Amino acid sequence: MRTLLLSSIIVAFSLNTFAQSKTLKYNLKKGQAFDILLLRLKPNTKEKIQKYFKTYFPIAKKYGYHSLKGFPVKESPMQGNYQPQSMIFGYWDSLDQREKFLEYIDENKPEFHQDRRDIWTRFDVTYYEMQQDVSFEVNKEKYNVVTAYWQKKKAGFKQFKKNWQEKVRQAGGTVVVTLTNGASPFGYYYNPDYLCITEWESKAAFEKFYQKNLQMDHSAVQQVNQFKIF
Repeated sequence: MRTLLLSSIIVAFSLNTFAQSKTLKYNLKKGQAFDILLLRLKPNTKEKIQKYFKTYFPIAKKYGYHSLKGFPVKESPMQGNYQPQSMIFGYWDSLDQREKFLEYIDENKPEFHQDRRDIWTRFDVTYYEMQQDVSFEVNKEKYNVVTAYWQKKKAGFKQFKKNWQEKVRQAGGTVVVTLTNGASPFGYYYNPDYLCITEWESKAAFEKFYQKNLQMDHSAVQQVNQFKIF
């Protein structure tokens, strides 16, 4: 059983082996803590990563962690200066269990964070405590884009988000999921004020929206990251 769990998480974090089904379905329950990891793997780390998962994944499972299917990021970003190699999803049964896992790790496995630094050049974490049940699907055959915004002016940013979502709809895109009010652990900070996955029929369809997006008033926006998944 332990070997199967180890194998499954290695597959989930792999840069080349992601879910084979056309549509990935995610069902999150109120009270769960939803993790998003943005990773960039160092070369020649196969043995280190196997040891990492063998050591730490059983502990995470004990504290209520569940791995979910993730996505490769193969193309240069459309906006911003940040390109992860993969985007990984997971969840914890509760935020309390997630926090207790970190407490246990810090007290009993002080080498944990250095092990991560030895394997990944980037390991950015954002997590969201679910305030209600949330379900969404990502269709691999569509053109899927992740957009993250950081606010500069609170009032103006609220209107910017509203205008941005309306432009997505007008251009024929679909808002798959939006996430706000996230948190990041110390040492892994990546916490946009607004993160969204949008779905488009094609690259051309997205690019029509993209040109309008670039022309928007960004005075209330501090920073943006935008990249295609799959």
